[in-house]
Amino acid sequence: GRPRAYQPEVAARAIVYAADHPERREYWLGGTTAATIIANTIAPGLLNRYLGKTGFESQQTDEPEDSGRPDNLWDPVPGDNRVHFIHLPANSTVRIYTSNGELVRQLVQDPNANAGGETGDLAWDLKNGHGRNVVSGIYIYQVESPQGHTIKGHFVIIR
Repeated sequence: GRPRAYQPEVAARAIVYAADHPERREYWLGGTTAATIIANTIAPGLLNRYLGKTGFESQQTDEPEDSGRPDNLWDPVPGDNRVHFIHLPANSTVRIYTSNGELVRQLVQDPNANAGGETGDLAWDLKNGHGRNVVSGIYIYQVESPQGHTIKGHFVIIR
């Protein structure tokens, strides 16, 4: 079969590991990541052409689509959109910033808040600290464990 394009549990395990090992500034997760970074350093144009030709097809499947599936890339599901930070250490703090470094929202993972809290789940409702919806853009997150270990990353919101 074809490789899965999105495996959030892999990224979640890496975030937890990095939070527990703050001495390193950067982590390469998986062999394909290392190969991509090295290839992009050596021949960026060649890699871009290869991904342009193969990237779309590698994310397709021969499995039939469920006719009742509500989401669609061109007409996203309306309603309660959230970003989930998963497998966080209990009582971790997540700070979300704009690409300019302005604090958008600070959240604290509470293991007693709901059943998902016990597994380290923390949902962000895509609202800023004033309760307003955030706009499309690049956002930076920082996770800080109660022991003071931090990890940073980024994501994109498209509305």
